Formats: sequence, structure tokens, C-alpha cells
Amino acid sequence: LISRVDKIICMSEESKKELLKIFKIDENKIITVYQTCKYAYCNFETNPLSDNEYLELIGLYDKPYILYAGAIEPKKNLITLLEVVNLNKSLPKLVIVGPFGWLCEKEKRIIKQLEKENRVSYYGYLPDWQLEILQRNAKSFVFPSFVEGFGLPILESIWHGTPAVVSDIPVFRELFSDHVIYINQRNYKSIMYGIFQAMEVNNQEKLDIMKFARYKFSFENFKLDIKNAIEF
Repeated sequence: LISRVDKIICMSEESKKELLKIFKIDENKIITVYQTCKYAYCNFETNPLSDNEYLELIGLYDKPYILYAGAIEPKKNLITLLEVVNLNKSLPKLVIVGPFGWLCEKEKRIIKQLEKENRVSYYGYLPDWQLEILQRNAKSFVFPSFVEGFGLPILESIWHGTPAVVSDIPVFRELFSDHVIYINQRNYKSIMYGIFQAMEVNNQEKLDIMKFARYKFSFENFKLDIKNAIEF
């Protein structure tokens, strides 16, 4: 079936490379289009609670926290982040948003233990307006994934100017260049230092991060790229 299509749209050059490794496809049929995120075209300003009201409700008002959002499965490498938080009590609380996936029994056990120690808060699935509040108020977003085709949770966080601490893998370099903080996702100290570095990012740097995200991954650019891909 894939050999009969006229065009294939990939979300990154790295995903294009992986596709070419697996399938025998004419490379000229593959076009890379960077996606945008929901904040580019959805408005959640009709929230029933303000940021401060919601954060106070869940016990995070005026308290620093770091955020992980995404599925919990081996490739996301949340287990290493949990162990870093467990080992270093000087780090802020880790807030986790996302469903448990497969092979995550160890993560469940550590999360349960760290919740008892008030080092982790796990929320599972949250409505968009609640997730957005957590994204824009976090001290940093941490995403130590091993493999990704894009990295949408990163984009959603830097869309609000929140510093992101991410794995040093090719796809993130391609997408986010020097607007995120890169770490060795297998090394505890690297992750820890990356988080502390993110917590020192000033307001002007946060504004620059937000401007980068909203320009490069704008809905207008996405629509134009899709149009060009269809007409190409």
C-alpha cells in the first residue's frame, strides 16, 4: 500500500530517515512538514479557574515544580527522571501528567512511593485547560525520551516560554536547535544539572523561547507547508 501512494508527509527529517530504512520508497515522494500544536489554533481562556486558583486547589500555588507530560512507557525513560528526583531532594516536586502504558510496573511503584514523600504528584489524564496551566507555570519541562518522531509535549511547553530539558537526540536538535537544554538521558547528573540550569532561565530568555516556538511552528507556517506539499 505504501508503495502506491503519491506522497507521504513526515513530521521531521529524522522520521523520514527512519521511514526510508524500513520501506523501499522513492525519497522524492516524502515531504517533511513540521506540525504545530493545539495552542496555535485553540483558545482555552474560558477556564473555570485562574492559574492561581487551580494551582492552589492542587497544592502547587507559589511552589516550584518540574513537569513531565506524556505516556508512561519504556521509550519515554520516565524511570530515570524518577530516580533522579528520588536521589536529589533539592529538586522541586515532579508533576506527572499522562496515562500508564506498557511495561511500566516499576514506574508505578516509584511514583506511589514518591507521592507518599510528597516528591511527586501524578494526575494521569487532565483536561486541556488544566494541562496548559501546569505547562506555563512549571519551572521546567523535562522529557528524557530515548526515541521520538517529533516531540509535541516539548513544543506545547516552550510555546508558553517554559524552559525544556530534553534528550540529546537528533530529532530534538533538528526541531528545537538551541532553544532547549540538552541532557544525556542516561546520566543522572546530566539530567539534574539540566533541571537546575532551566530553573535559572530569566524572563527575557523565556520570552525568546516562546517567540521561537510560536514563529517556527505557527499555524500559518503549518498551513502553508501542507498546501505546498499537496500541490508539489
